[in-house]
Amino acid sequence: MALPVPEQWDKFYQSFYFKTRSCAAKNGLEQCKQDWYPQQVEVQQNGSVVIVTFNLAPPTMEIRRYFCVCHGDGEVKYTDIILDSLQNKTHHSFQLSGLRKGTNYSCEIAANEVDAVRKRFKISVQKEILPSTPPSSAVVFTVCLAVVVVSGVVLAALMCWYKKKLDANPEIDTLNEEKDTLKEQVVLPLNRPTPPRLLICYSHYDGEAHVKAVMQLGAFIQQHMATQVCLDLWDYLSIAEEGIMAWHCRQIRESDFVLVICSPGLRQRYDPEVTHSDSVDLMSNACSCSAIVQLIGEEVGRAKARGEDMSKYMAAVFKYCKETDIPTELRLASHYTLPHDLPLLFSHLQGVALHRPGSYLKINNITEEGYTGVPMGAALQLAIQEAGTALNGKQQQMKELKCDRVDA
Repeated sequence: MALPVPEQWDKFYQSFYFKTRSCAAKNGLEQCKQDWYPQQVEVQQNGSVVIVTFNLAPPTMEIRRYFCVCHGDGEVKYTDIILDSLQNKTHHSFQLSGLRKGTNYSCEIAANEVDAVRKRFKISVQKEILPSTPPSSAVVFTVCLAVVVVSGVVLAALMCWYKKKLDANPEIDTLNEEKDTLKEQVVLPLNRPTPPRLLICYSHYDGEAHVKAVMQLGAFIQQHMATQVCLDLWDYLSIAEEGIMAWHCRQIRESDFVLVICSPGLRQRYDPEVTHSDSVDLMSNACSCSAIVQLIGEEVGRAKARGEDMSKYMAAVFKYCKETDIPTELRLASHYTLPHDLPLLFSHLQGVALHRPGSYLKINNITEEGYTGVPMGAALQLAIQEAGTALNGKQQQMKELKCDRVDA
């Protein structure tokens, strides 16, 4: 029985490879909206203005809308492109706005269709560099003239201000020790809210002439050293209300500085054999000089023991007295001889250094030679001379009295 047997030949089965062709491969790129993309993209930059030109799709596709998206420096710039007409147009140009100068952008352009192929291009926005044009001679002349005028006005204003300052403070004169040494300006703290407050303590036991010298000293310091002076002779009403000791204690607390005028009467505390006038005796009985000096001495010793500043307390003697008249309690404080040390007293009160490297501060109306040039200084000199004469006469009288007692 014959069986059906397949015929034998070499290629019984045949293989075929089928490949799908794209729309552009089968029909051409001009016939496919999704596969079409601009093949010609040209970028023109004029400063910060960027203009992009690209070729349009064939009119048969009827593509009226395109888009362009740019990425750069974390920003996304989207531009929608809408054509008004497709007739007689093969290319279109549009301007990209909002791009940052000095930034590189990666952009894509395509037809506004679903799954449209995009054309990539890059844009580098350059910083705008303005051409440097040299200024004209007229501009240069105008600027130079303006600078000269302004400099002249400023210089004139400074000279007027300096002249007014010298007129307001004729006593201050800064001189150089050497001409070749660099000048150093000395600034006085004259603009402080309130002047320093100075309490002057003294003894009434040396007579009216000594009290007058103290009063003239207080007036001179207050007028020519920019200092507020507190003196018991000028505040009788408060002393009558508070009492002499309470008044002195309050003034010591409230004052910035305390100046004790030392004299033989202050050192000896009180000599009952010496007679005084009634007016002086009245104040002498009311004021205990020894108690005040002891109180101030305790404050000085306490400040010394604690390592505190002792510049608040000062002692001074007139030239007709001796440094030995300064009580032991006040030897730790700064002490001066008046009127020789008037500049040092001014330096102490105002906190100004008289000597600086290459310069020194000379105050004409406060020096020993120049303080008599003002009326208050002349009155102080006369009072010191009268007090010295009175003290010498008193000491001579005391010597004669002792000699008479010895002879008797």
